[in-house]
Formats: sequence, C-alpha cells, structure tokens
Amino acid sequence: MRLYEKVAAAGGVAHPAVPIGDLESPVNGEAPYFWERQSKPRLAVRPPAGQLERAGAGGKPNVVYLQGLASDMEGTKAVFTDYLARRAGRTCLRQDYRCVGASEGEYLDGTLGGWYADARDCFDAFTTGRQILVGSSMGGWFSLLLGLQRPERVAGALLLAPSLDFHLSLRAAMTDQHKRDLQQQGYYERFPGLPVSAKLLDEDHGLSLLDGSKIPVPFPVRVIWGAQDEAVPWERTQSIVEAIDSPDLRFTKLEDAAHRLSRPQDLLSIASDLEELLAICS
Repeated sequence: MRLYEKVAAAGGVAHPAVPIGDLESPVNGEAPYFWERQSKPRLAVRPPAGQLERAGAGGKPNVVYLQGLASDMEGTKAVFTDYLARRAGRTCLRQDYRCVGASEGEYLDGTLGGWYADARDCFDAFTTGRQILVGSSMGGWFSLLLGLQRPERVAGALLLAPSLDFHLSLRAAMTDQHKRDLQQQGYYERFPGLPVSAKLLDEDHGLSLLDGSKIPVPFPVRVIWGAQDEAVPWERTQSIVEAIDSPDLRFTKLEDAAHRLSRPQDLLSIASDLEELLAICS
C-alpha cells in the first residue's frame, strides 16, 4: 500500500461538532475562544464568525487557514485570509495548534502528529459543508492530508510554499553543530528563533506523502512559491508540485519572494488565487 493510501485509510472517525456554547468565552472581543478537550491540550480557536451551524451562503464553501511551523493564527497571512473570506461573504476558521500561540503547552513539546490532529479535530468540530483550505508551509502539508482523509469536505486548496515531509529534509540538512546541540540540549535552531526538537524529528507520525507516487486529490489546487525561499528550495518544491494529482493544478513562482510570502505584493498573489478558488468552487 502506498503511503498516501495509508494516510487516507487512517483518517479515523470525524470529531463531533462543538457548539459555540461549549467553548470558554473570550475575556474581551479581541481574545480567541478556548476549547477544552479531554486528555488533550486546550486549544485557542477563532470559530467561523460564530456561525458553526451553517455553511456559506447558498451552500458555497467557506475557508480554513492552516499556518506553518511555529506560526500562530494572528500572523499576517492568517488575518489577511480571514479578511478575504469575510469580504467574499464566507466564514474563516483559524486556530492555534497545541504548544503554539495562545494554546496550551510548551513549544518544544509539540509534535507533527499532535499538530495535525489539532488541525483535523478543529476542521471536523468547527466547520460544516465544503471548505477551501489555505495552508502555509507545514499547513500546506496538512491541507493535502485533509484532502486525502476528508475529500468530500474539501472544495479546493491554496498552498503557500508547501513543506511536505519537512522533518525528513530537516534531518538531512543537519550539521555537526546541529547534532551536538540536539544531543546536549534536546533541540537545535534551524533558523534563528526556530528551534527543532528531537521529539519533532524522531516522531513516527505516519503522515509522510512523498514516496515517489502521486497524491490524488479531487479538487482544484493552487500553489504559490517564492524563488528566494531558503526553507523549501526549488528541488523540493518541484517534487511536491509534480506529486500532486489534481484535476486543476496551477503553480505560481514569485521570483523575488522568500518563504514567508507576507509582503504586500505576495498578499496580492494570495488574494488573486483565493478569489479564483472561491469563484470556481462555488
């Protein structure tokens, strides 16, 4: 069985819907809600405009934003995606994974499997109907995983510098100093301010997708990547794009953009692709 087939088969039972009344209310209008889960860390969530019981107007798909490694739901792209969804009359779900942002836990205790489980649980619990997924870096990987495990619920995906199976490339790129740091303190810094823990590298999470075969997703996919991206270089990006088997796939290369894709001109490209998906996936 191919890896992606194992991933699809491991989707599990969807988490039951969570009424807004079951969440811990914000202290003020700016704070997120908090979702208490049995035997799991408490998550900070911004539900889709408090409208958990309905799909978009006329059954049109709404939007879910999935951020990258060590990023939270208040980042530039996350907030901008929420704005674009609301401008189009749709809702947008945002959340902080465990050990990140306002959610419970210490960052170095976070794992790929735990973060993806959070993304999937929130997708099940706080959305109804079909959704367009906007995934940045690690969130792009999670978007494809959701597309395999919940294909009837995903209408389209916009992948921003997607970083599939990045734990493997992190391990391959480790220097001798990284290995010493990992052994001595349990983590090393891949980039300044971005610690990579032994727990993250060693976890057997079973979510890998790049095994040389196609990743079959039955919905439109748009990919945006910056040619100055040091985190996900061209060779890696090319292998990811070539692996995606979508009925409508388009790749946009921004020559002067880096990994974050958060400059005004990058956001315009994101807006263009998301608005197109909102139109064609209606």
